[in-house]
Amino acid sequence: MAIRYVKVKRAINVGSEPGNRYLPQLVITNTVKVRDLAKEVAEATALAEGDVYDALRSLETIVLRHVQESESVKFDLLGTFSPRITTQSEQTAAMVSAKSIKRIGCRYTPNPIMQRELKYTPISYFDPRYSGWVHQLRLAPGTELVLDNEEEVVEEVIPQQGETTSTDEEIVQEQQQETIAQATIAQEPQAQEPRPTTDAPIDNGDTLN
Repeated sequence: MAIRYVKVKRAINVGSEPGNRYLPQLVITNTVKVRDLAKEVAEATALAEGDVYDALRSLETIVLRHVQESESVKFDLLGTFSPRITTQSEQTAAMVSAKSIKRIGCRYTPNPIMQRELKYTPISYFDPRYSGWVHQLRLAPGTELVLDNEEEVVEEVIPQQGETTSTDEEIVQEQQQETIAQATIAQEPQAQEPRPTTDAPIDNGDTLN
């Protein structure tokens, strides 16, 4: 499981230093259809694949109907589907009508749980030569695919470098301090003073998992 990317070169004409720049581009490796989802759900549960497929198709229709009723549909993990409109302004309130709405669409808002899961998804370099994708990638105009030298291509999986929360920073700091303290204790000579008959419990602090 990883988000895949390729390296591209693009001409940047804005900013203080315009010119060719190199950056990653997302790769969509597959499109999973409803029939595929039904098969996976059936394998993970005791339900029949045909029943799951019919339920998913019905779910699509029901979600669409609620959005057309000017309602939002919220899933616990995926997020919320809501109607949206594109409008034009009018000179007076009396001129505002349904004709002032130029487009009706749907807005998808991911759930915070899903956003948090995506934040820590591994990222992996995708070499299109190994999968025969060199001529299948869709690149934006003015964008050129960049291939590493074959001997330098190494599959890498790295954590996403996003902004860490204060809780994440505190965990990292405490782990570093704990590691330093353990190393210092290991290097210190054992004390020669006699230990008391009743040992007092040593409080090392709470460990954050």
